[in-house]
Amino acid sequence: LKGGGLAAGYKGDFTMDAEAADPWPDMSSVVAHGHIMLGMNSPRALDRVEINTDLTAQGRMFPGGFAGSVTLTANHAGGETTVTFDLARDQRHMASVQARLSEADQRVTGKWKIDLRDADVAPFASQAALPAIVAAGEGSFNSDAALAQVHVLGHLEMAAARLEVLAPWLARVGPVTFSTKFDVTSRGRTLRVEALEVSLAGSHPVATARALQAFDFNLDTSDLHFAGPASEWLHVTVQ
Repeated sequence: LKGGGLAAGYKGDFTMDAEAADPWPDMSSVVAHGHIMLGMNSPRALDRVEINTDLTAQGRMFPGGFAGSVTLTANHAGGETTVTFDLARDQRHMASVQARLSEADQRVTGKWKIDLRDADVAPFASQAALPAIVAAGEGSFNSDAALAQVHVLGHLEMAAARLEVLAPWLARVGPVTFSTKFDVTSRGRTLRVEALEVSLAGSHPVATARALQAFDFNLDTSDLHFAGPASEWLHVTVQ
């Protein structure tokens, strides 16, 4: 780590070079080259952090090698802290998060976005065969500072092929697409589902499902509780 200039009222500028050999099973090396900027508004407090790092990895975990980048920024001003995170690979933004923490109401709000391929998760799948997958989605979130209650909404689209690697009989299914829209709040071990739409299609539409009312689902007991028990809950169409 080389650089300097870190002091109250100034910005410290550093370059980083790091290398690790055999840091993980089936990973022979990881190399990082990056730039770090730190801003101080007082002798004991940072008010801005910027980290930009290029990563490369080699080993059996990544047969074709891995090259990506990580960007992290955090800024504190006017009673608010804003944080952005971005993980990219081959100019594709795999995961991005923008978050804002307000000191006044102690709430965290932000946006999320993903763009993933099966090659991104295959190294962590314990060498299990995966179908060809493309998944993309985006949305927003908000929570209290302790993350005791987290509200997430958005949409996710996924296309999959080579499903026979999961089960031989799926070879007759062919490529499929899956899409969902959701509005979910997590409180402890309970999920509050305000809205949910799901659709599945192959060469033509196969099935759709849409929640007609809000409901709670307990992750420990699998119990369902409905806002209106006497009203219809779910509309399903199968073609």
